[in-house]
Amino acid sequence: MRLSILATLFLLTACAGTTDEVLPVARDIRGVSYVQSASITVTDMARPSVARLDAIASGKATGPASSNFRALLHDMILREVGQERGRPIALTVEIDDLKVTNFGGALLGSSDRMAGTVFLYDPATGASLGQLYIDVTSRSPGLLGAALRGSGVREQMVSRFVRRLSDALSPGNPRSPGQAPARRE
Repeated sequence: MRLSILATLFLLTACAGTTDEVLPVARDIRGVSYVQSASITVTDMARPSVARLDAIASGKATGPASSNFRALLHDMILREVGQERGRPIALTVEIDDLKVTNFGGALLGSSDRMAGTVFLYDPATGASLGQLYIDVTSRSPGLLGAALRGSGVREQMVSRFVRRLSDALSPGNPRSPGQAPARRE
């Protein structure tokens, strides 16, 4: 019985990741800002993977799945992050790693990964409002994990990355790393 439970847990998909504040995010933008503009860059290290995934996506019929990586990430950030109104912020997103494992690699337990730095700044003054490093890893070991992983992995990784960004800018975000947690009275 225990062995079957462990085997089942091994087969299920796991998603992990971190969001680190490299430079603290200004508290006055949490929960009261919207992304006015977003610039997406891809480093030399991630460029081959992005090009390969864009080539695959260009063969898809329509919709977001057919968009190139930069357009997909850009559009999802503008649609999903922050409020509809409030203080405008601008972002520069620098993707330094994008790895989407093929089906065989997923069967053997390889991971999908998307990581990069997000620079936040005031679009009017250019003043820095913070810097985040977001790292999303998804592991889908075994046959069941690979089947649950399905298609659209690139889109799933972008969605998870954007969700972490949105969470980091929400008012309920925990304190910056290195700060003591707030006391409950």
